[in-house]
Amino acid sequence: MFQLHLPQITLNTNNISNNLQHQWGEHEAYIVQFCKAWMEGQELFVFQTSGSTGTPKDITITRAQMFAGANATIARMGFTAHDHFLLCLDPKTIAGSMMIVRALMVNAPLTYIKPSLNPLSGLDKQHPYTVASFVPAQLHDFEKYLPQFNRFHQVLVGGSAIPFSIENKLIQTTPCVYHTYGMTETVSHIALKKIGKDTSFNLLHGNDIKLDTRGCLCIKGAVTNNQWIITNDLVNIINSTQFEVLGRMDQVIITGGKKVVADIIEQAISEECASAFFITSLPHPQWGEEMVMIVESGTEINFEQLKLQLLKKLKPFEIPKRLLHTPTFFRTTLGKLDKLKIIKQLTD
Repeated sequence: MFQLHLPQITLNTNNISNNLQHQWGEHEAYIVQFCKAWMEGQELFVFQTSGSTGTPKDITITRAQMFAGANATIARMGFTAHDHFLLCLDPKTIAGSMMIVRALMVNAPLTYIKPSLNPLSGLDKQHPYTVASFVPAQLHDFEKYLPQFNRFHQVLVGGSAIPFSIENKLIQTTPCVYHTYGMTETVSHIALKKIGKDTSFNLLHGNDIKLDTRGCLCIKGAVTNNQWIITNDLVNIINSTQFEVLGRMDQVIITGGKKVVADIIEQAISEECASAFFITSLPHPQWGEEMVMIVESGTEINFEQLKLQLLKKLKPFEIPKRLLHTPTFFRTTLGKLDKLKIIKQLTD
């Protein structure tokens, strides 16, 4: 029997009801409502895109799409009723809701804890959870809580690129850790990359991929209602089931006539710098765009030394020209940097 563990109370499939919702906050009430809607066979669900690089928008996703996405993950990862899911993401996002769906489909218990940037700190060293999903920002200090992290059997990490400093540490841990690729429009992830083993993303069953004329990934499958979804992700397709992500088309910077993919530069910098940062561009009278590195105020970086290190693996025009500090690193509900909001704060 599916069991849902919320603060101070456990519900099962027999007693989930609307009259219990007043006992919790907004997220807890949503989880109860979602579980009830799913078990009663609701056909349509509305979610909002992340908005990390554009304006968030509402999209309607069918039950069949969600079932197909969850079923593909369950088949690949082997989830069963003997697992215990931990939900520490915003349940209103597609990533959070799909964790609920997976638990419902295999009749495994699911426990919700309030999302935070350090969810491991609140877990007991002998916690019962076997499956969890995180965004990279939630794992910034995970090595301080290795006993808690190593209790998991399988871990999903998605929503953005995993910094090199974090990925290098995840390789040494006990759980099978998977970097996920997906978005709201594909009903959470459609491909997985096992950290420490795989060098590319592996498609889940039931999905097809191709490139558009820009070199960006297009996806079609049951999760997209068998319609092609055109992304802004520049990829290298290795074969019909494997691909590498190179960066985002909307993160391409043209500086002095040279094309630079910001995501590639960020990956190179993350191998030298453990601090939170991102690369963007600002208008420049001579170069058109000037590539800059943005960090949060109070972050100490030896920028000149960093540039010397980067010259060992990047071309001179690929090196950020300036280091800028901004008061606050705003994040979306999925933990992604809200780059548009940060840049607006910087330029206002």
